[in-house]
Parts: sequence; C-alpha cells; structure tokens
Amino acid sequence: MLIVSLCYSFLAERIIESNTFACGLSSLAAHLSTTAILDGNIDLKTKNHSNDEHGSGIWIIASYINHSCLGNCCRTFIGDMQIVRATQDMVADTELEFSYISSFAPNADFDSRQKKLRKQWDFTCLCILCMDAKTADKKLIAKRKAFEKDLTRAFEAADSKSGLNVSKLDTAKVERTLAALEKSHKDTLGKIPRKEMWEPYLALTRVYNMLGNHTKVLWGVSKTLEMLAFKVKGIMSSHEPLIVDKWGMVVDHLIECWLLLWTCFAHQGKGEKAAAAKNNAVVTFRIVVGEDESFDETYGSKAELYIAQGRTWNGL
Repeated sequence: MLIVSLCYSFLAERIIESNTFACGLSSLAAHLSTTAILDGNIDLKTKNHSNDEHGSGIWIIASYINHSCLGNCCRTFIGDMQIVRATQDMVADTELEFSYISSFAPNADFDSRQKKLRKQWDFTCLCILCMDAKTADKKLIAKRKAFEKDLTRAFEAADSKSGLNVSKLDTAKVERTLAALEKSHKDTLGKIPRKEMWEPYLALTRVYNMLGNHTKVLWGVSKTLEMLAFKVKGIMSSHEPLIVDKWGMVVDHLIECWLLLWTCFAHQGKGEKAAAAKNNAVVTFRIVVGEDESFDETYGSKAELYIAQGRTWNGL
C-alpha cells in the first residue's frame, strides 16, 4: 500500500507541476507594470512564482491548451477567473495555443527556450520561430548580433540622467542599422515577430513623437507593427482606410501603437482612421487585460484630453 501511495503521490505532483498556472490578482495591474516587462510574457505556467504573482492553480480546460512560442490566444486573470481570448482571426476547429514560457524575454534564445520546455514539460517546440532559429546560419546570427549592439550603443549615447536626450540620438544611423537588420531577415520579414526590431522601432517612434514629427511617427508605428507580423493598410496612405488584414504578435505595448495612431490621425483631422485606431486599442486592451471596462480610465480619457489639446499620445 505504501508503494502504491507513493506512486500516486509522485504522479499527482507531476500533474500539478505540469499544469499549474501562476497568476496575479489582476492582469490589469500586470499590464500597467509592463513598461518594465516589455512584452508581458511572464511565465504563467510554472511553479516558480515572481513577487508580483498572487498564487497558482489548475484551470482544467485551459490546461489542455498546447504550447507555441507564437500562440494564437492569450490568458489573463481577474482574481481566480482565467480568461482566454484569441489574438487573431481563426477558422473553426483551429487548435488554441499559447506560450508556456517567456519566448520574447531577455536571454530567451532558442537553446534556453528548448532547455526549459524539455525540463518542465518534456517536449521540443517546433513552431516557426524555433525552426527559424534552429536553421539560421551562424555567420548571419553573428551579423545580426552586431547590428543589435550598434542599436544599443546608439540609444545609450543619447541617454542621460534625466532621460533620453533626443537631440543626441542619430536617428538616421538608427534607421540605417534597422534597415540592415531587416535585410538580414528578408526571407521571413512580416511572417515571424522580431523582438530585436519591434522594440527599437517603437523606441525610435517615441523619439520622433517627442520631436513632433508626425509623419515619422506614423512610419515608425507602421514598422513596429510589421515587426510584430501585423499586416495593416492605410497608415501611410492618405486615401485608404485603416484596416488590419492580419493580426500578429499581441504584446502589451501594442496598445501604445494604436494610441499613437489614434491621436496622430485625430490631429490630422482623419476622424474615421482615428476611430479605427481607437477600436483596435480597445480590442488589444481587452486581449491583454481580460476586460475593456477600465480602458477609458486607463488610457481613453487621457487620449481624448491630448486630442482636445492638439497633442499626440506621450504615455501615461
């Protein structure tokens, strides 16, 4: 009896370890701290909890959802309620997938991702992101790393104790470096999200926003969305409506992109495009937070105030 009990105990422990979700009291609170956690992909399916996590539990239906580093849905928490929302349009009977680990966190390279997945869940990920990383040429990887270091140095050179000194940032050099980095990914550009490019593009967009260059802000948001594997029409065209043909990787800072478009288009008197951008901001908020009732108090009312003042979005 003792041996049988021990076997069942180990089996139960393994089931719990593999299927437990660590969670906070509110995904809204987690989102608002995402300015420090850029992509919001904290490890929700692990026994190792951060200080921001309130507890853990097993949600039986959600535990059936399999892993992909490029998942098509997102889970959020409001107290002990877990909400799973699609992050893209899907045909009927599409399998739901989300990432069990921080696929886009710092140092979450291919080898470290696979090592963690094997150790915790005993499988190897074969998603398009992992297969691309696995088959990439080593010389090309080294070249990309050099470009990434150049971008880091460019932004660090403009950094000061009081924040980024936009006048010291060589924006032309940053654009050239990003263009060269894009060229190294030309075969998969727009198909696979690229954290090493969407983050610096968004940072560059913020600089152009501070400089009041709205044309460059629209361009920067367009490039940021492209690096997140979105396909969006009408950002740079004065004739086309703003339409998302394909949703890409949904990250917390995606809301900022839509807010920039919303306020820029409103500033230009393009009401229909501004309304479309606002709607996309609300949809994204609903995905990453789990609800949209708190959108206005979190973002909407301030964006409306900026528009009334003839200004564009510049953060919380």
